[in-house]
Amino acid sequence: MWENDSPEPSTASRGTLPPVSTQQDAVRLNGDRSVIGSSITIRGEVSGSQDLVIKGCVEGQLSLTGGNLTVGKEGRIKADLQARVIQVDGFVDGLLRGEEQILLSETGRVRGKLIAPRVILKEGSNFKGTVDMGNRMQDSAE
Repeated sequence: MWENDSPEPSTASRGTLPPVSTQQDAVRLNGDRSVIGSSITIRGEVSGSQDLVIKGCVEGQLSLTGGNLTVGKEGRIKADLQARVIQVDGFVDGLLRGEEQILLSETGRVRGKLIAPRVILKEGSNFKGTVDMGNRMQDSAE
């Protein structure tokens, strides 16, 4: 009665994130991602290890171990963020720590501090704050 005979949807049918840079290899997607929808608001702490797309609102702290974080165009974040790669298409107010890269797209707006070995601000993005692109080798020696 409750069984679903239809096959599991492939990652191709679930779609992929729209490309925003020529560094697509740096923003690799493994097909296993979660989405916080545009009508969802989360207050508190969010953590995980898979890719996450935020189209709603998040306030607090968000940490992804080895996962990529994308803030969609409709996303509104007031939180400290940590992920392997952070891509901002919406608005973020807080501290962003990218293990590999932080990318602000043409529609991305950030107020706060960016910490990553590689930071990309696309033409049209809006940023107010500070950037720390310290060398990983130097940071680990200190």
